[in-house]
Amino acid sequence: MGIELCPRELHYYNTDKYPACPFCTSEGASVSTSLAAVAGGPVPSPVISVEPAAAGRAAAAGPGTALAPLDPPVGWLVSLDGPVRGEDITLRSGVNYVAATPRREIAVGFDSEAQRQSNAIVTYDESANCFQLAPGAARAQVYRNGKPVSSPTPLERGDTISIGSATVLFMPLVGERFRWA
Repeated sequence: MGIELCPRELHYYNTDKYPACPFCTSEGASVSTSLAAVAGGPVPSPVISVEPAAAGRAAAAGPGTALAPLDPPVGWLVSLDGPVRGEDITLRSGVNYVAATPRREIAVGFDSEAQRQSNAIVTYDESANCFQLAPGAARAQVYRNGKPVSSPTPLERGDTISIGSATVLFMPLVGERFRWA
């Protein structure tokens, strides 16, 4: 199995299944909002563009072919510093392995290769409707709001996560006011 870090060094993906990073070049619905601009205020309603992407996927699949379910976002990590300041990384339901890159960037992966290289783990539990931050397999210390994380810790909107010299802001999409059906 070929696991590769995408050219933007934001995600790990399976090169046997995808010719390019499926997270950077999503064929599914796209959600766009300026998360960096809302760090201190309420989260605006996202703009969801479903028709063109869904129509293209349906046409490509052919008649009578079921579409693969989309894995919708549950939140984002937004870079607060370094060369990628303001860029966001999408979090998915379940386990998200988080690693810091040498360029002060944060990358998220979802497989065993990403797990071995992870500095932290951000988990969204759909049944409990909550996020947690835990230390990963790599040796770098992880901090939540400036305090070391040594065991699973609840994550709240606006928390900062620091790994080495990289710091990101945690911005959930799901929570008390919204959940994917």
